[in-house]
Formats: sequence, structure tokens, C-alpha cells
Amino acid sequence: MAWLNLDLPLHEELEIEKNVRVILDCDDLDELRKLAASLLRAWAQQSDLTAQLIAQISGCEVILAKAGLLPEPDRNYLEWARSLYPENDGADP
Repeated sequence: MAWLNLDLPLHEELEIEKNVRVILDCDDLDELRKLAASLLRAWAQQSDLTAQLIAQISGCEVILAKAGLLPEPDRNYLEWARSLYPENDGADP
């Protein structure tokens, strides 16, 4: 999907690289453990939000298809999208 590309402005890429180098140069193991724990929590939250968004988008595609505004989504895609966030089962499309 072409719309999921990440092209950051150069100044943002440089800022990320600068922060990566600070982490790589860090000798404080406790600080690195705290950072790793924080990053894992953030990753888990972002993963959950992404799964919810994909499930919601697929539901919107079904609604638009029923309204005749989009072609019917592929069943495999819908099953995959719903599998990402099974807590949403029983909700609208």
C-alpha cells in the first residue's frame, strides 16, 4: 500500500539519528533498561492502536461497499483485518 510510506523531513531524520547515537553511547545499564521498558510499552500501545484502526477501516470499507460507493472488499482481507483486533468481534462489519 503506497499510502503507508514513511518519508520524514531531513531535519527529523537527523534528530532521530542524533538520539540513536546518544543511546548507543550510553554506558548506564539501568538507564538503558528503563528506556527499553518504555519503548516496549509504547510499541505495544501503538501496535494495539494500529490493529484497531485497520479493523475500523475494513469496517468502513464494508459499509461503503454496501452503499455502492466501493467494490466489495476481498474476504481474505476482511478476515485478516478482523483477526488483528478480535476484541472488536460482534461490532458492526
